[in-house]
Amino acid sequence: MPISVLILSLLIGACRSSESTIAPAGKPPFDGLQSVRTELYFGMRKRDNGVVGLRDWRKFLDSLITPRFPKGLTVIDANGQYQMADGKIKPEMTKVVLLIHDDTPAQSNAIDSIRKEYCAMYDQESVLRVSQYVWVSF
Repeated sequence: MPISVLILSLLIGACRSSESTIAPAGKPPFDGLQSVRTELYFGMRKRDNGVVGLRDWRKFLDSLITPRFPKGLTVIDANGQYQMADGKIKPEMTKVVLLIHDDTPAQSNAIDSIRKEYCAMYDQESVLRVSQYVWVSF
């Protein structure tokens, strides 16, 4: 190996930090538990351009989401837009529900039931679901 390559490798190695902020695969980055974080995006505009009222939203949250996830959840108000199946883009107010839950078929099925019920009750084309593994500590 030419000496210039050896010196270059040593210099590059010296520029890197010896501490990593990412834990090795399978090990938690802190003292916590592995869980699933799911975000659900509920559009507040119906297909006929009607709106899901705040009273209706609260009733849905209290009667269909909270009983399935009684340990806690977070609701965030957001502004979004959605391209309908017909290609039209509709801006709309959105409720984002954040859930931290166990990775079980029962929890996944509960989430899918919530999505289907919202679509049926409020004339929605879909409710977006985003799920990922996370480490949590309370």
